[in-house]
Amino acid sequence: TTKRIIAVCAKYIAKDPATNALAGFITRWVDENSKSALLEPIARLPEYRRRGVASGLISYGPGLMKEKGIRYVHVSTSIDHGPVVSLYERMGFMKSGEACLYLKCK
Repeated sequence: TTKRIIAVCAKYIAKDPATNALAGFITRWVDENSKSALLEPIARLPEYRRRGVASGLISYGPGLMKEKGIRYVHVSTSIDHGPVVSLYERMGFMKSGEACLYLKCK
């Protein structure tokens, strides 16, 4: 039996309710075969720092992922990005390793 590759990408934005200005965004990739999701990229504008924008975006929709049977949610950041590492840990994420990035220059 061959499994089909099913990856779903959804983008969400956060807006400032007072001004309707963009405050941040997140892209959620879901792989139904591996029952995992990747949240990347996650971004918020500097003026919305420490106002709950990033955590709100990360928290949005866990029920939908659970309904699809998603067991793991992955996030990533550089290991020296202390504020983001702290945010992920406060939200219950655990470090599972360090990645090696590969580049191909033309």
